[in-house]
Amino acid sequence: MSAEVGWSRTRAHTLDTRSDRSVLIESWPDLWISLPDLNTPLGVRVNVGSGIVRTLRETSFGVGRQQLRTDEDLQLPIDVVLGWAADATLRYRSVLRSGEGTDPTGDTQRNRSTHRVSLGSSLVAPAWLPLALARPLRLSVAWVYIAERDCRAAVGSTTCVAFVDQLTRSVNLSLDTRLAGLEVGLNAGYVDRQSFVGQRSGSTQFQLGLFGQFMFEAGQLPVLPLG
Repeated sequence: MSAEVGWSRTRAHTLDTRSDRSVLIESWPDLWISLPDLNTPLGVRVNVGSGIVRTLRETSFGVGRQQLRTDEDLQLPIDVVLGWAADATLRYRSVLRSGEGTDPTGDTQRNRSTHRVSLGSSLVAPAWLPLALARPLRLSVAWVYIAERDCRAAVGSTTCVAFVDQLTRSVNLSLDTRLAGLEVGLNAGYVDRQSFVGQRSGSTQFQLGLFGQFMFEAGQLPVLPLG
């Protein structure tokens, strides 16, 4: 097991003809703990990591901190990687984020959760494919889910009114290989966005792309002797 701990503190002071401004940014705790590769009886390698990051930001205006604004942010990342065969990898990564801010006009609350699952591997070309591939097919698939909500409560009010409340889901597929000195591949992506405030607008997008690029290797050109 390995652990990393960090602490940082930054202070800045700005002098202005209209108002002085002081900014304090502190990150503590900043902790990350990971377990080394664990070999399971099934031959699957497992790597797990997690941590916590807290960031506090204070901004004051005027002499004697006449106006104070605070913002606190807390993040909990989780990373799990499963590996098998030669280069097959399945990875899950999530970040749970929560924050709140305070200023003379009211309070703000923020919540965001991100989840990502990705799979990467190499595939042997099927026998029926009438092409001589220079290397196996490389496959990459990723699924992403993001939910975020920000709300605001004015001074004297106990109701936090959301001004950001949206959901984003996407799937991406990538497939590439090398064929006679040419790198060829396919990219496909699907993105779905939905908002739950205001007019509750949403959008759905699908993209498909084919690409190819020449792969040149460095070499030496023959030079005829002079004379």
